[in-house]
Amino acid sequence: RLLNDSWWTISGTPGNKATTLRTGSHVELNGSRNLMVRWGGILEMDHSSRISTDQNRVVLVENGTLRVKPGAKVRFDAHVHIWDGQMFEIGDSAVVYIQSLAVNKGATFRVKPGAHVIFGADEVVINGHFDAQGGLGEDRYRIVFTPEIDTYVGGVNTNCTFDPRGHEYIKRRTRVKIEGLATVADVMASSVKATYCDFKNVSLEMKNVRTDPFVHDKFTAHRTSPQNMPGNVWTVQPFMMHYESSKWAPGLPPEFYRLSVSNCSFLDVAGVVAPRNPVQDDYLIRGIYCINGRSMEVKNSTFGNLALGLSVHGTPATQLAPNLVEENTFGECDAGMHIGQGIYQVCKNTTNRVRIPINGYN
Repeated sequence: RLLNDSWWTISGTPGNKATTLRTGSHVELNGSRNLMVRWGGILEMDHSSRISTDQNRVVLVENGTLRVKPGAKVRFDAHVHIWDGQMFEIGDSAVVYIQSLAVNKGATFRVKPGAHVIFGADEVVINGHFDAQGGLGEDRYRIVFTPEIDTYVGGVNTNCTFDPRGHEYIKRRTRVKIEGLATVADVMASSVKATYCDFKNVSLEMKNVRTDPFVHDKFTAHRTSPQNMPGNVWTVQPFMMHYESSKWAPGLPPEFYRLSVSNCSFLDVAGVVAPRNPVQDDYLIRGIYCINGRSMEVKNSTFGNLALGLSVHGTPATQLAPNLVEENTFGECDAGMHIGQGIYQVCKNTTNRVRIPINGYN
């Protein structure tokens, strides 16, 4: 327990050995100082370890690495801040609760296959690299992102305080904002890699970042759990995936301008609205929103029980390639596709009980 003006700094050691919080250990930051990882230090969290604060203290990785061991269940009941160029890595099959998180430009938030990350805040800000590449094959190799779970529902303990994989009582929605900053150099210091991931009530908002193709990702939400309030992040902007590009500069690689989504799904798990209203929207959540991208493809993906599956607009005159929307399935949606200016190739898509399958506008 760190009280008053006491502090703990993790620094580099000969051979760069890690400082490890052993099984069951608990660090309380209840004084006036933060926990610092600096000078090339490595702080490693073992199973059932925890860092907490009641004084708004921060786990600050200034120059070094914060690491969760494979298979460990760990809690950060404090804000975690990763400075420029540093690393926060969550090991294979670990289960980690993070109260709040900020990642600076050039820093990396890396999640390994089979891990489950639980966010305690409505918004996570990443100006660096988001790297979550799950494994092929069995579901246990997929990466799962969820917000916090409601421990008590209707006065009943759900017994799901730590590993709510697949649990229905998610009590918030979290938006992960991944954004390149002011200059082209800053833009190059941020990126997104997400494959074989499950985003449960967690959405991605990407602006001016490089993106690798999204492959075999599953986005799910529940339109009434939690209730939609005026300040709810998905009431204000109800898309599961938001992609925006506004910096077009010489020398930026093609992947900076390109959004590629394949074999993914976007689903409201609250199910079908019945009977359907023939003139008004029945659904709330929306799938993909793409603005000002110079190249986009969405193929072999599924959109279900949504207000709108896919919206694309603002494609610039310097479009790099036709926007491709191919072999997707839209089911039980108010609208399938809204497509704006630009050159498109829309073919072999299937719609089922979609009130407005496709709508074009300038």
